[in-house]
Amino acid sequence: MNDLLIQAIGFIAVVFFIVSYQVRSNRHLFLYQLVGCLIFTAQLLILGAYTGAFSLMINILRNLLLLKINALINRYRGLLVKNGLIVIDEFEIEPAKRRVTANKKEIALAPKEYDLLMYLIENKDIILSRTQILDNLWADEFDCYERVVDTHIKKLRAALGDYGYHIDTVIKAGYRWVSGKAL
Repeated sequence: MNDLLIQAIGFIAVVFFIVSYQVRSNRHLFLYQLVGCLIFTAQLLILGAYTGAFSLMINILRNLLLLKINALINRYRGLLVKNGLIVIDEFEIEPAKRRVTANKKEIALAPKEYDLLMYLIENKDIILSRTQILDNLWADEFDCYERVVDTHIKKLRAALGDYGYHIDTVIKAGYRWVSGKAL
Protein backbone atom coordinates (compact mmCIF):
# COMPACT_ATOMS: atom_id res chain seq x y z
CA MET A 1 0.00 0.00 0.00
CA ASN A 2 2.73 2.47 0.95
CA ASP A 3 4.67 1.70 -2.24
CA LEU A 4 1.62 2.47 -4.36
CA LEU A 5 1.04 5.73 -2.49
CA ILE A 6 4.64 6.86 -3.04
CA GLN A 7 4.45 5.95 -6.75
CA ALA A 8 1.12 7.76 -7.12
CA ILE A 9 2.56 10.91 -5.58
CA GLY A 10 5.52 10.75 -7.97
CA PHE A 11 3.16 10.23 -10.92
CA ILE A 12 1.12 13.31 -9.95
CA ALA A 13 4.31 15.39 -9.75
CA VAL A 14 5.38 14.21 -13.22
CA VAL A 15 1.93 15.13 -14.58
CA PHE A 16 2.33 18.66 -13.20
CA PHE A 17 5.72 19.00 -14.93
CA ILE A 18 4.33 17.68 -18.24
CA VAL A 19 1.38 20.08 -18.07
CA SER A 20 3.73 22.97 -17.24
CA TYR A 21 5.44 22.56 -20.62
CA GLN A 22 2.09 22.96 -22.39
CA VAL A 23 1.32 26.26 -20.64
CA ARG A 24 2.11 29.48 -22.50
CA SER A 25 1.96 31.90 -19.56
CA ASN A 26 5.13 32.29 -17.51
CA ARG A 27 3.05 32.82 -14.39
CA HIS A 28 1.19 29.53 -14.82
CA LEU A 29 4.39 27.75 -15.85
CA PHE A 30 5.99 28.84 -12.59
CA LEU A 31 2.98 27.73 -10.55
CA TYR A 32 2.79 24.28 -12.18
CA GLN A 33 6.52 23.71 -11.71
CA LEU A 34 6.33 24.93 -8.11
CA VAL A 35 3.50 22.51 -7.34
CA GLY A 36 5.44 19.70 -9.05
CA CYS A 37 8.52 20.46 -6.93
CA LEU A 38 6.46 20.56 -3.75
CA ILE A 39 4.88 17.20 -4.58
CA PHE A 40 8.32 15.70 -5.29
CA THR A 41 9.54 17.09 -1.96
CA ALA A 42 6.59 15.51 -0.17
CA GLN A 43 7.37 12.22 -1.91
CA LEU A 44 11.00 12.39 -0.76
CA LEU A 45 9.95 13.17 2.81
CA ILE A 46 7.50 10.27 2.88
CA LEU A 47 10.04 7.94 1.28
CA GLY A 48 12.76 9.11 3.66
CA ALA A 49 10.57 8.57 6.73
CA TYR A 50 9.43 5.21 5.38
CA THR A 51 12.93 3.89 4.71
CA GLY A 52 14.70 5.48 7.67
CA ALA A 53 16.85 7.68 5.46
CA PHE A 54 15.09 10.79 6.70
CA SER A 55 17.50 11.31 9.60
CA LEU A 56 20.46 10.94 7.21
CA MET A 57 19.01 13.61 4.89
CA ILE A 58 18.43 15.94 7.86
CA ASN A 59 22.05 15.50 9.05
CA ILE A 60 23.45 16.21 5.59
CA LEU A 61 21.29 19.32 5.17
CA ARG A 62 22.16 20.50 8.69
CA ASN A 63 25.89 20.15 8.02
CA LEU A 64 25.60 22.02 4.72
CA LEU A 65 23.64 24.78 6.42
CA LEU A 66 26.20 25.05 9.23
CA LEU A 67 29.04 25.33 6.71
CA LYS A 68 27.22 28.13 4.89
CA ILE A 69 26.44 29.96 8.13
CA ASN A 70 30.06 29.73 9.29
CA ALA A 71 31.27 31.09 5.95
CA LEU A 72 28.89 34.04 6.25
CA ILE A 73 29.86 34.74 9.84
CA ASN A 74 33.56 34.78 8.96
CA ARG A 75 32.98 37.29 6.20
CA TYR A 76 31.29 40.64 6.67
CA ARG A 77 30.87 42.21 3.24
CA GLY A 78 34.39 41.34 2.18
CA LEU A 79 35.96 42.12 5.56
CA LEU A 80 37.36 39.38 7.71
CA VAL A 81 35.64 38.95 11.05
CA LYS A 82 37.41 37.13 13.88
CA ASN A 83 35.74 36.64 17.24
CA GLY A 84 33.07 39.14 16.28
CA LEU A 85 35.61 41.92 15.49
CA ILE A 86 36.44 43.52 12.17
CA VAL A 87 40.11 44.49 12.22
CA ILE A 88 41.30 47.01 9.65
CA ASP A 89 44.44 49.12 10.06
CA GLU A 90 44.50 50.33 13.69
CA PHE A 91 40.72 49.95 14.08
CA GLU A 92 38.74 47.20 15.73
CA ILE A 93 35.04 47.35 14.94
CA GLU A 94 32.47 45.28 16.80
CA PRO A 95 29.38 45.31 14.53
CA ALA A 96 27.10 43.61 17.05
CA LYS A 97 27.60 46.46 19.53
CA ARG A 98 28.37 49.18 16.95
CA ARG A 99 31.57 49.90 18.84
CA VAL A 100 34.75 51.29 17.24
CA THR A 101 38.18 51.34 18.89
CA ALA A 102 41.47 52.65 17.57
CA ASN A 103 44.62 51.41 19.30
CA LYS A 104 42.49 50.20 22.26
CA LYS A 105 40.80 53.62 22.66
CA GLU A 106 37.05 53.67 22.13
CA ILE A 107 35.75 56.20 19.63
CA ALA A 108 32.28 57.62 20.27
CA LEU A 109 30.30 57.83 17.03
CA ALA A 110 26.77 58.93 16.30
CA PRO A 111 24.66 56.33 14.45
CA LYS A 112 25.03 58.03 11.05
CA GLU A 113 28.76 58.49 11.54
CA TYR A 114 29.09 54.77 12.35
CA ASP A 115 27.08 53.86 9.24
CA LEU A 116 29.22 56.19 7.15
CA LEU A 117 32.43 54.70 8.57
CA MET A 118 31.24 51.15 7.83
CA TYR A 119 30.17 52.10 4.31
CA LEU A 120 33.56 53.66 3.58
CA ILE A 121 35.44 50.67 5.03
CA GLU A 122 33.28 48.15 3.16
CA ASN A 123 34.20 49.98 -0.06
CA LYS A 124 37.81 50.75 0.85
CA ASP A 125 39.97 52.15 -1.93
CA ILE A 126 36.85 52.82 -4.03
CA ILE A 127 35.89 56.41 -4.68
CA LEU A 128 32.31 56.96 -3.51
CA SER A 129 30.45 59.98 -4.80
CA ARG A 130 28.26 62.05 -2.52
CA THR A 131 25.23 60.77 -4.41
CA GLN A 132 26.22 57.13 -3.81
CA ILE A 133 26.68 57.82 -0.10
CA LEU A 134 23.34 59.64 0.07
CA ASP A 135 21.55 56.81 -1.72
CA ASN A 136 22.99 54.16 0.58
CA LEU A 137 22.78 55.92 3.93
CA TRP A 138 19.89 58.36 3.62
CA ALA A 139 17.77 56.58 1.01
CA ASP A 140 14.59 56.21 3.05
CA GLU A 141 14.81 59.17 5.37
CA PHE A 142 14.32 62.43 3.50
CA ASP A 143 15.36 64.48 0.53
CA CYS A 144 18.59 66.19 1.38
CA TYR A 145 21.43 67.99 -0.28
CA GLU A 146 24.82 66.50 -1.08
CA ARG A 147 26.46 68.80 1.45
CA VAL A 148 24.93 66.71 4.24
CA VAL A 149 27.55 64.11 3.36
CA ASP A 150 30.31 66.73 3.70
CA THR A 151 29.04 67.65 7.16
CA HIS A 152 29.00 64.04 8.34
CA ILE A 153 32.45 63.36 6.84
CA LYS A 154 33.74 66.39 8.78
CA LYS A 155 32.16 65.07 12.00
CA LEU A 156 33.54 61.58 11.37
CA ARG A 157 37.06 62.91 10.78
CA ALA A 158 36.81 64.92 13.99
CA ALA A 159 35.64 61.85 15.91
CA LEU A 160 38.47 59.73 14.48
CA GLY A 161 40.97 62.38 15.52
CA ASP A 162 44.52 61.40 14.53
CA TYR A 163 43.12 58.61 12.36
CA GLY A 164 40.95 60.88 10.21
CA TYR A 165 43.56 60.71 7.46
CA HIS A 166 42.05 57.38 6.36
CA ILE A 167 39.16 59.32 4.84
CA ASP A 168 40.50 60.77 1.62
CA THR A 169 38.74 63.54 -0.30
CA VAL A 170 38.95 63.10 -4.05
CA ILE A 171 38.31 66.50 -5.61
CA LYS A 172 35.16 66.65 -7.77
CA ALA A 173 34.62 62.91 -7.24
CA GLY A 174 33.84 62.07 -3.62
CA TYR A 175 35.46 60.23 -0.74
CA ARG A 176 37.27 56.97 -0.15
CA TRP A 177 38.80 54.97 2.70
CA VAL A 178 42.57 54.66 2.32
CA SER A 179 44.42 51.97 4.25
CA GLY A 180 47.94 52.53 5.48
CA LYS A 181 49.86 55.07 7.50
CA ALA A 182 49.62 58.85 7.23
CA LEU A 183 51.88 60.53 4.72
